[in-house]
This record gives sequence, C-alpha cells and structure tokens, in this order.
Amino acid sequence: MKKFQMMMATVLVALMAFAVQSCGSDDNDDLSSSPYEITGAVNIQQKGNLTDEEIATLKEKFAKPATVTCLTDQMAESATDKVAQNYISSLKEIAGTGESTAVFTITITTTNLKTKKQVCKWDIEWNKGSVSGKKY
Repeated sequence: MKKFQMMMATVLVALMAFAVQSCGSDDNDDLSSSPYEITGAVNIQQKGNLTDEEIATLKEKFAKPATVTCLTDQMAESATDKVAQNYISSLKEIAGTGESTAVFTITITTTNLKTKKQVCKWDIEWNKGSVSGKKY
C-alpha cells in the first residue's frame, strides 16, 4: 500500500512536468509556434490488489490535459518522449517491490491543436509490477 502511495506521488510529480513544460523560448512570440495538447488516460485491465479509491486517484491524475507551445511537431514529440521515459523510469523504481498485482495501461497522447494531428502516442504498461513502454 505504501509503495502504491509512492507511485501516486511519482505520477503527480511527472504530471506537473506536463503543466510547466514548454518546447520554445518564453521570449519567442514567433507566429509559427503551435499549441499542443498532451492528454493522459488510464485503462485498468485487472484491478488486482488496488482499492477503488486508488484506482480513482490514478485516473484523476491523468484526467486533465495540459497545453504546451512548441515550434515544431518534432519538438512536441521529443518533449512527450521525455515525459514518457520519466514515467517509465519512475514506475520501474516502484515495480521492484512486487507488491502490486494490478494490470493497467497509461496512454499519453500529444496532438497539434492547430492541425488536429496526433503527433505522438505512448502506452506505458504496468503488469503486476513489470513496466514497459511502447511508442506509436
């Protein structure tokens, strides 16, 4: 239980990176920059030993999208890659305890709001303490 609370704290810290991340300079008012929306979603396949409250908290942490401004789709993709890798690293640190019997997927998607084009998508899988990530 304590390890899951640590995971929630880690997720919160990583989610904060979404809120403050910017791909371009704050002094650059270049009209070619675009807003990007980074969304997260949690899909629980097996509840395992997670409580309903823990599941609700996990889903709530990813419920609000973040908007960032980047100069190019490639910069937005690179920023998303870094956030996904941070999630994977943080979850791997927690996974070593072997306490969780849950199976769930965290999906992170970045979309260019001007063009409505999906720039990047990651699935981060937690399978009973084993963590893996896949980029699409």
